[in-house]
Amino acid sequence: MGVGRAFTTADRNAAAAVCRTVERRGVPITVAAHDAAAIVMAAVTGDLTAAPGLVLLEVVPLAPRTLAALDQARSDRSPMLAITANERPARALGSVTKASLEITPESAAHWIAHAGHLAMTDPRGPVHLAIGSGISRAPAMPLATSVRPPALSPPAPDDLDAAAALITASVHPLVIAGVQARSRADAEWLRAFAETLPAPVVSTPKARGVIPEPHPLSLGVLGRHGVVAELVRLADLVIALGLDIADDRAAVPSSTAVLHVARTDLSLHAYARARQVVGDIGLILEELAPRLRDRRRADWDVAELDRFKRALARERGATDVSGGIGEVVALAREATPAGAIAVFDRGVVAAADRWTCVLPLDLVAPQSPTSDGFAVPAALAARLACPDRPVVAFTDFTGLTASLPELATASHLGLALVIVVANDTDTRIATLPETADLRTFAIDSDRSRAEIVARAVELAGPSVIDVRIEPRR
Repeated sequence: MGVGRAFTTADRNAAAAVCRTVERRGVPITVAAHDAAAIVMAAVTGDLTAAPGLVLLEVVPLAPRTLAALDQARSDRSPMLAITANERPARALGSVTKASLEITPESAAHWIAHAGHLAMTDPRGPVHLAIGSGISRAPAMPLATSVRPPALSPPAPDDLDAAAALITASVHPLVIAGVQARSRADAEWLRAFAETLPAPVVSTPKARGVIPEPHPLSLGVLGRHGVVAELVRLADLVIALGLDIADDRAAVPSSTAVLHVARTDLSLHAYARARQVVGDIGLILEELAPRLRDRRRADWDVAELDRFKRALARERGATDVSGGIGEVVALAREATPAGAIAVFDRGVVAAADRWTCVLPLDLVAPQSPTSDGFAVPAALAARLACPDRPVVAFTDFTGLTASLPELATASHLGLALVIVVANDTDTRIATLPETADLRTFAIDSDRSRAEIVARAVELAGPSVIDVRIEPRR
């Protein structure tokens, strides 16, 4: 299954036996201050790696904050396994996970492999495993079983022919990139496909970076209003690559023809005028290529697309988010190389528009977040999962105080990451006891911003940038 790291809490008495079993298998365990933070870390690990994240929790019933964190992972389509040291599946977890499974010594190999398959199968999400304390120490029955999800069936030739006919007949095709197209391989095929048509590409929020945002054909994030909505209304065919059932269907006019290319059957959730091809997205695009070899090129006006591109830049720049934190986001983007990861808390998530994504999963932000304190534990997990990629976390004072214990974890592990805090209070971040071991910078004026951000990014350990902003009204 390839799980590289597990997460648990400091108070892990009930799960101690499971933790020892995991450690004996050579899987390192990172300790978080509370279950919700551990779940965030496991979820982000699952997003950024090729295996589900793993979190070891206490005995159910779980606290409301813990359930909310699992529900957030489910909404974000984050693949992970949540193990609790209790005797049977918990009914309460059924609504916040894809499944809740009971493990016995006789079935352990089968159900753990099945849980991994389920977590990694689209739509991805958390799967709960209930392992009793006695069971974790019992010898398991050996069983040969695959730990990788089964390969998808190849697309049907008739579906490919119908899809090619739709594309060939279109004059103004537009590509929407969704969460199922975030793998590097799918992203490469998507870019080549868009350039060949050629067709502009808009992304769902979770799929930003699937096509580099500086690319001339990258035209922003799907929405109901603004520049991107105007562009979508001009399309005579929307080619939806990897959309999820939770994506906003109202963002596409009901009169527009839609071609779905996805890993899952969306027939019950699709647009009114839609066809679909189900299977591996990269393979489908590869099979479509010879069928589209002689088609005429799309007739988008290059000057018009450039006008949309410039209007989108003005639209982003005109939004002053959280008293100027957006400008610091843009400076951090300039100070970090391609491949840097930005993580956003809910209090500053609107400023994510100022982070230019050039690769899939350049940006980590919760979908419809319901609680604070996401960014810091998520940034820790991102740095552990991708040690060769710089990580910058953006939060506000509320989000920082909700995750103060994780600052100690960052300091203890010596992780090189930058935490930017939009501070609308009278409290100086440097005066907080939890920041005593961290390098802390304060930004009080526009003149110091670029220099301080560049210095923080170059440090070998964790640092905090205190950005003074006007209090929200």
